[in-house]
Amino acid sequence: MEERHRGTLAQRDKGKNRDSAKRAEMESGVGGGYMGHVFVDVYLEGTKDQEKVTMLVDTGATLSAIPGDLADRLGVPRLGPRRVQLADGKELTVEAGVVHVKINGREAPTTVLILGNEPLLGVETLETLGLKVNPHTRQLEPARSFVLRLK
Repeated sequence: MEERHRGTLAQRDKGKNRDSAKRAEMESGVGGGYMGHVFVDVYLEGTKDQEKVTMLVDTGATLSAIPGDLADRLGVPRLGPRRVQLADGKELTVEAGVVHVKINGREAPTTVLILGNEPLLGVETLETLGLKVNPHTRQLEPARSFVLRLK
C-alpha cells in the first residue's frame, strides 16, 4: 500500500511538472497557446490637446477607456453618464466621451469611457480602424479596409 501511494504521488508530481511546463510555455507565447499582453502606442486627440499614450489592447472590452485626468488634459467632450457592466459583472455609472484616435496611420473618432487608471483599447475602436491583434507577433495589423476614413 505504501509503495502504491508513493507511486501515485510521483505520478501526480510528474503531472504537475507537465502542467507547469505547459503553463510556462503558454505564458511565454511558445506554441501559440497564450497571446499575452499587447500594448500599442496610440495618439489621442480631444478639443484641447493631443497625446501619445501607450494603451493595453483589451479584446474582451467593447469600448475603450481612459483615465479621467487624461480626458481632462485632452479636453474630451463628455456624452454624459452611462451605465456599464464590467467583466466581473459589476455595474457602474461612468462618463463617456469621444476622442479622435490614430494608430498605425489609421484614424477615426471613437467612444471612450472615462474610467480607471490605465488606458484600454477596446474592440469597437479596433473594428472602426479595421485592425486586429496578431496573437503570434503581439502586434496590431490590418483586418480589412477602414469602416470610416477621415481625410
